[in-house]
Amino acid sequence: MLNRSHSKILIMTAVDAEQQAVLRGLDGYEGADVQLAGVGPASAAASTATADRNASAQRTSATNH
Repeated sequence: MLNRSHSKILIMTAVDAEQQAVLRGLDGYEGADVQLAGVGPASAAASTATADRNASAQRTSATNH
């Protein structure tokens, strides 16, 4: 079951300038996690998988405390 109180939108960007633009557009919204994925499909896939795994571990840790 999805616990919406701990849910975040994961946004992966290729480069720092793109990440900064997204963060400015979010204007302080805390429901998104904006991370760098790197350029190219392999880098993006690996970075996204790692970010998702880390987010899942944090959610699990938060619900167990």
